[in-house]
Amino acid sequence: MTVAEVRAVITEAKITQGLDDQAIADCVSLLANDKWSGKATIAHGVPAEPGADASLTGAFLVPTQPGREHPDGHIDYHERDLLHPAIAEEAIARLTPPTAGQPGRSVTGQVLPCKPGRPLSLRFGPGVRLDGERVVARRGGVILHTDRLFDVVSLHVHKGDLDLASGNLHTHGSLQVQGDVREGGKATADGNVHITGAVFNAIVEAGASVQIEQGILGDQGQITAQDDIVCRHATSAQLRAGHKITIGDQATHCRMLAESIQALKGRGTVFGGQLRCLASIEVGTAGTATGAVTLLSAGDLLEEHAELAPLAAESARLDRAAVRGMRSDGQRGGAKGLRAATKVGDRLQQERLRLLTRQRELLRTAFIRIRDIAHPGVILQFGTARLPIAAPVHAATYHFDLDQNTIVQGDPP
Repeated sequence: MTVAEVRAVITEAKITQGLDDQAIADCVSLLANDKWSGKATIAHGVPAEPGADASLTGAFLVPTQPGREHPDGHIDYHERDLLHPAIAEEAIARLTPPTAGQPGRSVTGQVLPCKPGRPLSLRFGPGVRLDGERVVARRGGVILHTDRLFDVVSLHVHKGDLDLASGNLHTHGSLQVQGDVREGGKATADGNVHITGAVFNAIVEAGASVQIEQGILGDQGQITAQDDIVCRHATSAQLRAGHKITIGDQATHCRMLAESIQALKGRGTVFGGQLRCLASIEVGTAGTATGAVTLLSAGDLLEEHAELAPLAAESARLDRAAVRGMRSDGQRGGAKGLRAATKVGDRLQQERLRLLTRQRELLRTAFIRIRDIAHPGVILQFGTARLPIAAPVHAATYHFDLDQNTIVQGDPP
C-alpha cells in the first residue's frame, strides 16, 4: 500500500486524533516487506486524567515524635508533640479543593470522560472556619482530627498518666489529665488544668486555674496559675498563684506565693517552708510540736524587691564609672557618666518608693489567722517586721499596726 492508500483507509475509519505522519510512512515501509506481520501505531488518543481528591494539609499531620532535639544536641524525650495546639484566629490547615480532571479524546475524536476528584469527607466543627482555602481556628485549644471530624476543642481530655509514653501536653485551651503527671513531665494550658491524680516532681502551668485532686510531691514540683491553685496536699513543692492557693489537707516544706493562702479543711496543717501572700493567710495548724521552722508572711513584696536587684547593680556600676571618669578626665570628662548614673539612680529610688507605698497599702488590711494552734518555730512576718512564736498560740489573728509600726494580735481595723 502507498501512503495515499493508507491515508484513505484512515479516513474511512474516521481516525482524526493524534495522527503521526512519520509513523504512517514507517507503516508503509513495513507493509512493503512481504515477510512482515504485526501491528503498527499510526495515531495516539489523549487519555483522560482523573481529578485530584480534596486534601487537608498542615503541621497537625506530623506524627508523635520520639523526642525533640535542642540546639545543643541533647534530646528531650518528654517533648513528643502528641498534641497540636491552636491559637485563636491562627491558620492551622489548608484545604485544597478537588479538581474536575481533564477529559481525553479517542483517535476518532470521541471525548473520553474523566473521573472528578472526591470532595473531603471530613466535617468541620464549630471550633474552626473556612477562609478561602485556609482553615482558621475560631478559638484557642487543641486540634482534633479524626476520619470524620476536624475541629479545635477548648478542652482536651488525656486519658491516663502524663509520662514518657504521652510526652508533655501543651494546649491553648484547657487540659484535663485523667491520671498522674509523672517525674520530669510538664502540662501547660492557656486555660484551666485539672489533674485527677497527683503531680510527682513535674511542672504544671495554667493561664487560669489549676486543680489537683491528690497532691504535689517533690522538690522539682512547680505549680503556676494565673488564677487559683487547689490541691489536697503538697510536699516540698513550689506553688505560685495569681489569686488564691487552697490546700485541702496538709502542706509540708513548700514554698507558696499568692494573693491569699488557705488551709482549713482536713488536717488544715502547714509546717516547714514559706507561705508568702499579699493579703491573707488562714490555716488550722501552723508548725509542729518539734519546732519546724515555718514562715507565714503577709503583705509580702519580697520578689518585687528582688526584681530591683539588676537595677541597683546597674546604678552602682554607673556610680563607680562616673567617679573614675571624674578622677581621670576632671569634671568635664565625668559629666556624661554622672548624668547616666543620676538617671538610673532616680529610677531606682522611684521604684523603691513605689514598692514602699504599695506595701503600706497591703499592710492596712493584710492578716494571718490561726484557727487552731501555732507552734513555736513559726515566724509571722508583715512586710519586713517579724514576730517569732515562742509559745503555743491558740485561735489567734494577727495584723500590722501602721501607727505603732509593729505586729499586733487581732483583726485589722
